[in-house]
Formats: sequence, structure tokens, C-alpha cells
Amino acid sequence: MGANILSRVQGAQEEGGLAMAKVLRCGDLMPGCNAVIEGKDEAEVMAKGAEHAKTAHKMTTIPPDMAAKVKAAIKDKK
Repeated sequence: MGANILSRVQGAQEEGGLAMAKVLRCGDLMPGCNAVIEGKDEAEVMAKGAEHAKTAHKMTTIPPDMAAKVKAAIKDKK
């Protein structure tokens, strides 16, 4: 098994099942924004979301309360 596959399997086991892609709809937090951010896991979506917040919403920092809201808004991709 390659390291990438092994880390995926371990990640899936830690989550209690198969790893599932994640999605964040920015409009759930910022009304009027149509951005949909997808990633292989929550960490990737958080990173992409932070970049989106900086470029699209001119947020130079992400306050802890907003980061918590973003994390709560991330869903399993269907």
C-alpha cells in the first residue's frame, strides 16, 4: 500500500467509516455569496474557505467564532 492510500484508510478508520468528501456553501454564512467550496476532508475545506474569505470577502483574519461557524457549516458531500 502506498503512503497516500494508507493515510486515507487510517483517516477513514478514525472517522468511524469511509472518508467522505466535504462541502461548504458560503451563502449559509454570508448571504448572497454563491461560492461552493469542496475538499477531500474538513481540513481542506477550511483551508480553501479561509482563502475564499480573504479574496472574496476581504477578511484579513478569521476570528475564532467565525471559524467555529464555518466548521459547523461544513457538510458531507452527497
